[in-house]
Amino acid sequence: MQNSLFLLIFLFSFFRVAIAQLDLKDTTIKVGYSVPSIELTPNLKKAFIKLNSVRKNQLSNKLKNADTLFTIIHIGDSHVQGDFFSGSIRKHLQGEFGDAGQGMLFPYALAKSYGPRGTAIKTTGKWNGLKTLSQNLAEPLGLVGYGAFTRDSNATIAVTLNEKFEGPAFRDIRIWHTTDSASYSTQLNKGFELRSIKSYPSGWGVSLFSNADSVRTFSISAVSTSSVQNHYGFLGYEFLPKRNRGVNYHHCGVVGAQFPHFINQAPLAIEQISHLHPDMIIFSFGTNEAYNYQLDTLEYRLAVESYIRKIQSALPNVAIILTTAPDSRSQNRIPPHQVNVNRQLGVIAKNCGISLFDLNEAMGGWGSLHAWQKHQLALSDKLHFSKSGYGLQGKLFTWSLLKAYNQVNVSDSLNLQLLQDSVQTYMRLLIPKAKTDSLSKAQSDLADSTQGENETVVGKSTYKVHIVKQGESLSQIGKKYKVSHKIIAKLNHIKLKKPLKPGQRLLIPKKK
Repeated sequence: MQNSLFLLIFLFSFFRVAIAQLDLKDTTIKVGYSVPSIELTPNLKKAFIKLNSVRKNQLSNKLKNADTLFTIIHIGDSHVQGDFFSGSIRKHLQGEFGDAGQGMLFPYALAKSYGPRGTAIKTTGKWNGLKTLSQNLAEPLGLVGYGAFTRDSNATIAVTLNEKFEGPAFRDIRIWHTTDSASYSTQLNKGFELRSIKSYPSGWGVSLFSNADSVRTFSISAVSTSSVQNHYGFLGYEFLPKRNRGVNYHHCGVVGAQFPHFINQAPLAIEQISHLHPDMIIFSFGTNEAYNYQLDTLEYRLAVESYIRKIQSALPNVAIILTTAPDSRSQNRIPPHQVNVNRQLGVIAKNCGISLFDLNEAMGGWGSLHAWQKHQLALSDKLHFSKSGYGLQGKLFTWSLLKAYNQVNVSDSLNLQLLQDSVQTYMRLLIPKAKTDSLSKAQSDLADSTQGENETVVGKSTYKVHIVKQGESLSQIGKKYKVSHKIIAKLNHIKLKKPLKPGQRLLIPKKK
């Protein structure tokens, strides 16, 4: 009897200590929202170990001259082409591990589309812009999903970066282009010197050019050097950082694209992916498939599985992550295949031994779009999201990714408190408390949310949401709340000197 009593007292004491420790370490319990986990596959664990070495390189004074590059390729539809979703992830990761550039770019205006931001082009001669949705493609496309082709030996493309471009001036640039025996040669404007050319059997290659000065413009010319040459294809460009240190994040999206478009219409893609030697590939498809009434979901799954296995065969150590499609209501329609497509993505991840991030669940599940639109995080077309909405989606993904990173790198984990607090503050407003919040404290916090003329106090949390007025600056807002404007900038992942926009929402830490 005494032994039993002793055991009960011991167990009671043990669980009290365990619960106390849990309360200290896992603040998600206090707010009632926890982002869905990303499964730690063997390849993802390897990727996180390498990413940790990148972080140590960034922090160590002894390794200032060392190169440590972690390459991510993010492939998808308009959510990725616009680069608000992928851009949010990139900025968070590069803030932690170092900025090694934003990888492959393409002036989408050549194919009558938009982006990348801060880029203007001028052309001479006749160019035919194509994308993976183009019918009867006569030219092979690759990773970017776009291309511009000409048979004019005097054709040129001039690219200029303006103040909206989110990157520094450059000296080194790689041009991706056709290199078969009948292809015109690539020449850049005065000041650039050709350093190297690497060609692949499929008829494409990469030319590296350098400039003695830092510049924000370049001009490509298709130059005939042989009588047999009769065409030229421009497939994209990369600005190279001064050192290969940190995260190099490629975003390759096509407006309206479905996974089968990429599989069937970009035959150069796997070879080009292999050329980049990525540590991680993220696929973000599903939204457009969900509206395809003719979609055979079984055929879809088999095609995607086959393609992923081809990538795994070419790159056996690469970590692959699928993201599910978010809730949408384009033209007030419920997509006929939205549930089936996401379910198939889950099956694909399991069958191929890769990771899945359930973005749909992270946002609040089916029907969550209405709350996102109510809080100006989704656009009126009910298909796309606002910049803030994509930014929040990026934070949801990054929080889940870095939580998994911390599981692998226990002895050198990241402090995710700012990111976690930022996500949880918004998710309290978006997800019905009955669905995610069973704790009375969090329920009362949510019920106590009040809105003033120009700010929202989110319950009894440690953050407010400030809505920017015309002419307001970070410095003025900081003085109003008696908080450093640098802290506000870091919390909201914005540049100190970048002007604020009226209506922009900023998280403000409340003073203790």
